[in-house]
Amino acid sequence: MIGRKAQERTSGVLLLLLMVAHTVTHPERGAWVLLSACDVATLATAIGLVAGWPRVVAVAFLFQMSIGLPAFFVGLATHTYTPNTTSVAIHLLPPLAGGWAVRRTGLPPRALAAALLVYFVVVVASLLFSPPALNVNLVFTVWPPIRRLTSGRLAGLLLFQGVGPLILLSVGAAALRRGFPGALSSTRGPSPARLPDMSG
Repeated sequence: MIGRKAQERTSGVLLLLLMVAHTVTHPERGAWVLLSACDVATLATAIGLVAGWPRVVAVAFLFQMSIGLPAFFVGLATHTYTPNTTSVAIHLLPPLAGGWAVRRTGLPPRALAAALLVYFVVVVASLLFSPPALNVNLVFTVWPPIRRLTSGRLAGLLLFQGVGPLILLSVGAAALRRGFPGALSSTRGPSPARLPDMSG
């Protein structure tokens, strides 16, 4: 019977193959597709599972459950996202594989800060380096579902790329710590040994 670590490595390899297929089937976007936050999270999940890095998997899982999946389903519901086979797989399979691993380990203490930092770096890199025509991570336009909530492009970007992720990741981290308690979740050291009762 295959052990759990071998199963996780196999899942990671399959996710890496999925990313290869996703890149090959989207030649019009080239390597820029890998800068998409959801694709970055998928790569992090895959590499973390293959290398045995539970903290990397947990941070990626936090992003996927807090931002990636909700945005995917909102995009489908509002008809502002056009799915294809590999994009659906990228949004659904990594959270399953990552969640299976995080169920055992839980979230590390600094998962929220790490997720926010990585997301900020990805957004800034998209803004500075990616072609505006590709609109990677929607850094050049306001996400259609929230346009009515903002008065302009700057306000929309601040909501979508700043305040929104902070709130969603904070709520997600709190929920996952309750639902996925594990070895990485606790910031406390081992409990002291219980002293025998000498009162009798």
